[in-house]
Amino acid sequence: MGGLMGGLYRLSEWIMRMAGANLLWFICSLPVFLLLFLFMFGTSQETLDQLSVMLENPQQYLLSFSVPMLLYGTVGSIFLFPATSALFSVARKWTIGEEDVSVFKTFFKSYKTNFKQALLGGIIYSFIYMLVAINILFYRDISTFISTVFLIFLVLVMVSTFHYFSILAHLHMKTFGMVKNAFLITLGKPFTSLLMIISITVVVWISIKFSFLIFFFMGSVIAVLSFWYFHRIFSTIQMNRQEDELAEEQPAALQGEETSNEQNDKDKQ
Repeated sequence: MGGLMGGLYRLSEWIMRMAGANLLWFICSLPVFLLLFLFMFGTSQETLDQLSVMLENPQQYLLSFSVPMLLYGTVGSIFLFPATSALFSVARKWTIGEEDVSVFKTFFKSYKTNFKQALLGGIIYSFIYMLVAINILFYRDISTFISTVFLIFLVLVMVSTFHYFSILAHLHMKTFGMVKNAFLITLGKPFTSLLMIISITVVVWISIKFSFLIFFFMGSVIAVLSFWYFHRIFSTIQMNRQEDELAEEQPAALQGEETSNEQNDKDKQ
């Protein structure tokens, strides 16, 4: 099927794939979104007033801030991280050219396979996010410079989180190794990391503007974009490594050829 009808058919296929994967991710992450919804719309005015007072004097209420952060981090580690890991596995299949795989089977197979590492990664990242957020609040009125440094570090942690999901979907290694490599990629490729976070920010902004996109496309689009950026970085690293190995092999081969020629000259003499 070609022409306009073929193009429309392909477009409808991708819409169904993206929407299906996003709905699975949203359903499996539902407790996290419910908590967020309750905080945004179920909080009383009195509680909001108390929160406003706490934000004006964050140093005095660090423990009060830590409790909800810990709760949200725990729920996120159990539900959001495994679901996002599964979504990135689906995005990986699409990015490397396996477009016709079953979204449902790929999602839940990855969910089951990577659950433990996604959970552990969620715990690690939740702890990092909590520490960074507490430091931003603590130094906000004490030192603008230190607070800004922690804010920049927060952005780096966010980028490395997306790289972590990509590594988990693409490679087999230990959890701490994945976290370490996610940070190394983020710091080693700052321009690509900047482009990625800008792209994700645009997607989130559009999704908030048109809220129905959150349920059908936001997560899928972010996963595809993130893995596409990661795959470009990974392919470049692999290519450079192969070139380095080839460069090391060539002198050895030339040395072997030179030794062989010297031996032949001696035999002739």
